[in-house]
Amino acid sequence: MPLGGLGPLLMQPGASARSVLGAQLVAGLLAAAAAGMVGGVRMAASAGYGALLMALLGLQLARRVAGVPPERIGRARGVLIAAGRFVSVFALLALGHAVGLWLPGVAGGMAAAQAALFFAGFRLMAGESARMAGGTGRSAACAGNKEREIPS
Repeated sequence: MPLGGLGPLLMQPGASARSVLGAQLVAGLLAAAAAGMVGGVRMAASAGYGALLMALLGLQLARRVAGVPPERIGRARGVLIAAGRFVSVFALLALGHAVGLWLPGVAGGMAAAQAALFFAGFRLMAGESARMAGGTGRSAACAGNKEREIPS
């Protein structure tokens, strides 16, 4: 997905945005709890910070592109948004390191939040596909196709 993947998911109506953000925060809490059991408080704080960092950057991205059709964003604006996100990630990683967080733990929290985004996106797309297919449980691509009988 363009622009880091979050824009199209979080641009959907409020419930979808909350579910994606909620999934990322829950994944971050689980990652922080697991990291805390393995590596202590510093590791838990690092993983929690990483997940929170990804969730907040995703929210920031969604607000920048909210309501703007993808064809109107344009290449130049897309590059500027991506560059801003890139610089923000490095600045926030430097801040985390400066306050004593362990960067591999931060990366683990970031990975957990991204995995949650990935799976929440699948769930949202499956729901949208089922809605477009008329609630039949079949994908929208198959909704118009009639099953053919195979002659025996």
